[in-house]
Amino acid sequence: MKKLFHLAAAIALLSAAPLHAQSAPAPPLPAQLATAKAIFLANAGSNAGNTQFASNAYNSMYQNLATWNRYHLTPTPADADLSFEISVISNYEGSSQVDYFVQLVVRDAKSQALLWTISENIGTAGREKTFEKNIAASAAKIVTDLGTLISDKVVTPQTAVVAPCQPAIPAAKTRIQQNK
Repeated sequence: MKKLFHLAAAIALLSAAPLHAQSAPAPPLPAQLATAKAIFLANAGSNAGNTQFASNAYNSMYQNLATWNRYHLTPTPADADLSFEISVISNYEGSSQVDYFVQLVVRDAKSQALLWTISENIGTAGREKTFEKNIAASAAKIVTDLGTLISDKVVTPQTAVVAPCQPAIPAAKTRIQQNK
């Protein structure tokens, strides 16, 4: 009986081995993310109860995109390949802890099809000025995330042929870095 059990287990292991060797290909990114030349940046507001938060995120995002030189910023959506909607959102779900995020929604400018969404946590702050700095840092992280998403490899300023993603404002430390 033991031999039969071991034989069945060996057959199961051998038949499962080829399944693990095969992996599904990575899903492709929407082509518009890499091929777009012009973008329109829109302020999508805030559900956090303060429109100034959204204005701060918009200003920081605009500054970071302008210094990145990857896309041409257009004044009208009709002239753009992509529409970027920046907002500040909160995720209050009945708990006492409220988390705030800067969120970028990327749409095809012609069809308005949703292509991608990127969010970065703003982090907590005891003072409004610190929170505004955290918003700016989160907007910079989103541009970095976008650059990583559309590039095959991370481009550093030393190896850049195309203008790399260089946020205007340094990113804040992550929770893991702060605990070290």
